[in-house]
Amino acid sequence: MQRMIVFPMLFLLCLTLLPAGAGVDPDYYARYLSPEDLEKITGMTGITAKHQYSLHFLDAKGREILIVRFGPEKQFTRETRREKYWTPIEGVADQAKLAIPQMPYQIALRKGPHFAMVISMTDPDTSKTFLTVDQLKATAKLIASRMDPGKPL
Repeated sequence: MQRMIVFPMLFLLCLTLLPAGAGVDPDYYARYLSPEDLEKITGMTGITAKHQYSLHFLDAKGREILIVRFGPEKQFTRETRREKYWTPIEGVADQAKLAIPQMPYQIALRKGPHFAMVISMTDPDTSKTFLTVDQLKATAKLIASRMDPGKPL
């Protein structure tokens, strides 16, 4: 009985002693979109990235302007299940849907077995999204073009 308690406790202790994300590269998904790519699409300058397993992009003032999350294709269906908030869009990936008027603007896309959610954050000063719908579509299309359906994300 003690053995059944001791082993799980040792496992939990080892997990707490490991640094957060040990062995996992927080920049792993960076190959799908760079600050330079985003500058070309938006016309903004001074964009930087601060990835935390999702892609996080900041403007020159340090405000978060875009988040990109990745996952398996089943997340596409899960994320877009409330159909009244999502409009199908063509020319982005195998499947893509745009969430407007939901704020912030979002595009969920599926390419092969892969999923990505591209989210334009809202400027707190103006209450407008940092990226226009066309810029968000261009960003989603670029990310999808870099996904290989035959390889893991």
